[in-house]
Amino acid sequence: MIRRLLEGLGGPYRRGEALARRGDHERAVLAFGEAIRRNSRSAAAYDARGQSYHTMGKYQRAVEDFDRAIRLQPDRGSAFNNRGSLFLALGQARRALDDFSEAIRLNPRDALAYTNRGSAYNKLNRTGQAIADFDAALRIKPRNAMACNNRGTCFNKLGKLERALEDYNRAIALDPRYAPAYNNRGSAHNRLGKYEEALTDLDRAIALEPNLAQAFDARSFAWRKLGNAERALADLERALELDPRLAAKHRRAPRRRPSGRRGSGRTAKKD
Repeated sequence: MIRRLLEGLGGPYRRGEALARRGDHERAVLAFGEAIRRNSRSAAAYDARGQSYHTMGKYQRAVEDFDRAIRLQPDRGSAFNNRGSLFLALGQARRALDDFSEAIRLNPRDALAYTNRGSAYNKLNRTGQAIADFDAALRIKPRNAMACNNRGTCFNKLGKLERALEDYNRAIALDPRYAPAYNNRGSAHNRLGKYEEALTDLDRAIALEPNLAQAFDARSFAWRKLGNAERALADLERALELDPRLAAKHRRAPRRRPSGRRGSGRTAKKD
């Protein structure tokens, strides 16, 4: 207990936390490395450095650090949760599911672990179990914008667009700067044929997160439906630049060239 307290208060570890919060993960990694040199059995330092490596895209090093943290402290739920998040980002949803389930076993009141496991279930198309986990997360932490947003994606997948919109609205009310909720609400508006409303949400999503490829893709669709070919093409090109994997989607569902006007403004909203 004393060792864990000291490692949390130590200079290099605390400096690493401050740097990570500011987004300076390269220097955070160095600070956590110094903390590890001072105490090679610091599970917290390995766990924290793994999170910075994950953010930097150094996935193998992140996995190694999370593995080490778990070996040193097998009851460290955050390390299972963090490793699961990495597996989920790498498309390994089944491995992620195992880690999130262990995090929940260790702490049944861990709202983040329920939220993350719900996302893993959603990736595996186990939508009912995903919704159950998001419900659990919201019972534990009602002001959970991520769980609201992610549950909305499940309802969207089930074709329950009004339920999805309720969750996206709630997520935005809880966190007005949460770009994924604007993106998802904009996409739902597209599905409902409310293209002007979609543009408003997608503009906001892109303003908050300028590299959100899905928002450019969805906005391209809205522009096309409103007859603005130039803006539709520009947004589509930007989406593909940010995420070339979207090209496969467009090959599966080729779009017709818009026949409407090619001006730069939005068309009038229809009654």
